[in-house]
Amino acid sequence: MLAALLKPPRNSRCRRVQASPQSPEAMMPDENDDLSEADQFEKDAREGYALAKNGKPGRRLPASDTLVDKVIKATLPAGLKRRIRGRASLCLVIEVPAADWTRPVVDACRRLGSWRAIYEGESNPKNRNKDNASVTTYLSNGGRVLGVSHAPDTLLPTSILGSADVRLTLAPPDEAVISDVILVATARRPKDIPPGLGQSLSYSEICGAIRVGSKASECVQRLAAAANARSGSTATDHVPLLDELAGYGEAMAWCKDLLADVEAWRRGEAPFPTNSRIVFAGPPGTGKTTLVRSLARSGQLSLVPTSVGDWFANSPGNLDSVIKQIAEVFAAAKAASPAILFLDELDAIPNRATMSDRGRDWWLPVITFMLTTLDSAVSQASRNLIIIGATNFGDHLDAALVRPGRLERIVTIETPDDPETRVEILRSHLGSDLRDDDLSLVGRLTPRATGADLAGIVRRARRNARAGARPISPADLIALVMPPETRDAATLRRVAVHEAGHVVVSSATGVTVRGVSVVQGELSGGWMASDPVMGGMPVRSELERFAVVSLGGAAAEEVILGERSVGAGGVKGSDLARTTEILAILRVSFGLADALAFRAPHDEAIALLESDPVLRKAVEADMRRLMSRAGRIVEDNRAAVEAIAAALQERRFLSAADIEAVLHAGGPINGALTPILSDRSSDR
Repeated sequence: MLAALLKPPRNSRCRRVQASPQSPEAMMPDENDDLSEADQFEKDAREGYALAKNGKPGRRLPASDTLVDKVIKATLPAGLKRRIRGRASLCLVIEVPAADWTRPVVDACRRLGSWRAIYEGESNPKNRNKDNASVTTYLSNGGRVLGVSHAPDTLLPTSILGSADVRLTLAPPDEAVISDVILVATARRPKDIPPGLGQSLSYSEICGAIRVGSKASECVQRLAAAANARSGSTATDHVPLLDELAGYGEAMAWCKDLLADVEAWRRGEAPFPTNSRIVFAGPPGTGKTTLVRSLARSGQLSLVPTSVGDWFANSPGNLDSVIKQIAEVFAAAKAASPAILFLDELDAIPNRATMSDRGRDWWLPVITFMLTTLDSAVSQASRNLIIIGATNFGDHLDAALVRPGRLERIVTIETPDDPETRVEILRSHLGSDLRDDDLSLVGRLTPRATGADLAGIVRRARRNARAGARPISPADLIALVMPPETRDAATLRRVAVHEAGHVVVSSATGVTVRGVSVVQGELSGGWMASDPVMGGMPVRSELERFAVVSLGGAAAEEVILGERSVGAGGVKGSDLARTTEILAILRVSFGLADALAFRAPHDEAIALLESDPVLRKAVEADMRRLMSRAGRIVEDNRAAVEAIAAALQERRFLSAADIEAVLHAGGPINGALTPILSDRSSDR
C-alpha cells in the first residue's frame, strides 16, 4: 500500500531519476578539491576535456554537454552542492532563465544527486496543483523533491513553493562562463567577449552558436549575431530620436522623464526607475509604436516586442503553448535588461468583465498567467525592465492590467490638432530636407491627419520627386494635400485681395510674413502666417498694431473692391472678433487707454462690452480709427496688394520667398516700419 502511494503520479511531469556517474559533471573537478582548479581546468580543456580510455586526448565537448554544468557551478554555494549530493530530505526550487533551460538543468541536477520526484513546471497552470498531495507525501516521508521552471510561481505546484528548503535563481551565463564553454569546445579562449553577450539568448541559441571545430572568434560572432536579432536592436536603427519627434504631448513628457532616470541609473546616481510601466492609447496611426522604438534607441535599451498575435503565430495555439510563449517573452525581456518589453495590441487580451461565457474557460488561465507574470516582472527591481503596452482602445482593457503595481496608467496619444505640430511631424520625417522652407500650408491642409498619414505624405512626395529626377520640394507635399478649387472667379479674387491686404499691412508695419494661402479650409477661405505681432509684455502700440493687421483684409476689400464682405467676421476667432476683444481688453483689463482702473479680467472683457454702452462706443471708435489706418496703408500700396492678389489667384499659396519676390518686383512698400497711430485724440 505504501509503495503504491509513493509511486510518481501519472501525467505529472514527475518521474524517478538516478544520477549518471559518467556525466560531464562527474568528470569536472570540484571547486573544493584543490587550489589549482583553474589551472587544471585550463589544461584539461586545451588537451581535450573528455579523455579516451587509453589516456590520450579525447573528443571536444559541445556546449550542450558543458553549458548548464558551468552555470550551476558558478551559482551553487559549496554547502548547497553537498546537500544536493547527499541523501537527506530536500525540496529545491530552481528558476531558470527561459523555458528551454528546464530540461538541461533537470538533467544536470540528476547528475548531481538523486531525487524522489522532479517537476519541470511546463504543464497547464490550471493543473499545477493536482500533484500537491503527492509532493506533501514525498517530503513528509523524507523524500527529495526538485522543481525546475522558468516561471515557478505560476507553473510549479504550490506545495513545492511553500515547502522549498532552497530557492535558487540561475542567471544567464556571463562572459566567464561563455569563455569556459568556448574553450572546452574549441581549445581556445576568445580574446574579447562583449559584455552581456549571453544575457538575452536562449539555451539552444547559445549551444547552436558554440560549435566543436570552430574558431573561438567565430563562436563569439555567431553569439553576437543571435543577440542582435533577439534584442531587436536592428529594429530601432533608423527610428528618430525622441528629440526629433513631435506631437506626443504627455506621452513624450513621460518618455523624456524616464530617459533622464535611466541615464541617472547608468551614472550610478539613482536606482533603476520604478515609473517604468505605462499604456499608450490612441487612434491607429498616432505613432505609439514609433514612440516606443524611439525611446529604445534614445536610451540604448533592448526592445522586445510582442503581442497576442505573436503568441499564436509562434505556437500551435493551444492553451499550454500560448502560456509558454508569454513566459518565454517575459524571460527574454528580463534576460536582455535593461530592456523595454513592448506589449502591442494590448486590447487583444480579453476584458474579463465583458468576456463571453464561451471564451471564459479558455482565456481565464491565459489572463491569470499574464497578470501573475506581470506581477513577478515588476516586483523585481533588479530586472531593470520597462514595460509599455499599446492599444487603440484604452477603455477596453481589463481593469486588473492597468492599476498601480502593474501597468500604472493610460496616456492617450491624440491626433495632432494644430498645424504647427503637424509641420513638426513632417519635419521629423523629412530629416535634413526642406529645413528652410515654409510648410505651413501642408500643416493647415491636413486637419485630421495622424502621424502615420503625414509620414505617408512624405514618402509619396519623395517617390514623386525621384520619378522626376529632382530633389523634393514643398510643391511635392502641397500637391498631395491641396484640394481642387471649387469657388467662382469673383469669390476667389475677393479672398485673394483680402489675404493680400493682410500681407501688405503686416509688411508695412514691420511684421514678417511667413506665408499666405487662398486654399479653402474647414473654417476659412484663406490665411496668412507671420511672426508674432506682439512681444511677451506688449505695450499699447503693439496691441494696436495687432488690430491694424487684423483689419488689413477688410480694408483691402473696401479699397480695392469698393465694399467689404462678410469674410472678416461671423465667428469667434475672425478678424473682427479678435480686434474687438483685444481693444476691449486694452481698456478694461490693462489700463492702457484713457483710464487706469481695472474693471474685468481679459476673459470677461467681451461680456462687459455687451453690458456697457460707453465702453462699447469707445471700442467702436478705436476700431474705426484703426480701420482707417489700415485703409491708408492699402491705398498707399495698392499696386503691391494687386500683385499679391494676382499671384494668389494663380498659385493659391505663396511662401515668404514668393512674397518677397512679388513685393520687390513692385517696388518698396510705402510706410514700412512707420510708427502707427500717432494721433490719439479719440482716446480721450
